[in-house]
Amino acid sequence: MQLVETLPELIKNTLYLEQKLYSKNKEEQQQAINLLKDGICFVKYAQEGKIYFAPSRFIGYKNNSIQKHKDNPDKHGSITNNRIKKIFSQIAKPNINLENEYFNFCSSFGIVPSKKASFGQVRKFWDLTTFQTNIYGDIELPEGKKRMVTHIIKERNPRIRQMVIELFLQKHKSLHCEACNFDFGNKYGTHGKDFIECHHTLPISQMKVGHKTKPEDLVLLCSNCHRMVHKGCNWLTLEELKGIIK
Repeated sequence: MQLVETLPELIKNTLYLEQKLYSKNKEEQQQAINLLKDGICFVKYAQEGKIYFAPSRFIGYKNNSIQKHKDNPDKHGSITNNRIKKIFSQIAKPNINLENEYFNFCSSFGIVPSKKASFGQVRKFWDLTTFQTNIYGDIELPEGKKRMVTHIIKERNPRIRQMVIELFLQKHKSLHCEACNFDFGNKYGTHGKDFIECHHTLPISQMKVGHKTKPEDLVLLCSNCHRMVHKGCNWLTLEELKGIIK
């Protein structure tokens, strides 16, 4: 099986597994619970105030499913861990607080994992809740349902983002939306001064591992225009959005 290449592919697998953990199909649910119990490295994420954990050995394979995973003779956590490490730009680490949260999550399914992970190894974690982003996106699951994913993906290049903002300030003296000219400072005073959202024109679904963001890949938008750009399957370009506004 192929490894995931992008964050949306990884997140799609986490949400798929989440569905199976709460499935009415008892066999599928039990298989998902076994994956949760037997994992060594996990991705922690949050949705609607709830905390979840997904094992790297499952979510690291592209378009994975319970059956595909069961039939895959070559699945190996070290392989998926290396790929996830590249996508997140950080390694999984032991964390006693996340370990306790993991045990609490497992207890909600009536299971008590051993103190050590499989093969006596120490459990390790990536914590997506510590990442920040202003990226929006729909993740389509195998059953055809979609989930809106926000504030779950690491900002791709905060240094480039700050560079773009500083260059814009030098040219225009204040921050405003490049589509509709809305200025948060004018509307909200000091509370809104220098606030703006940064839109990455290249979808993360098209990014390969190791992609480097360039300043010309970013556009500064207000919250409304940013959301309108992402509405639907095909993102609007800045010029297309300006045309709609006019």
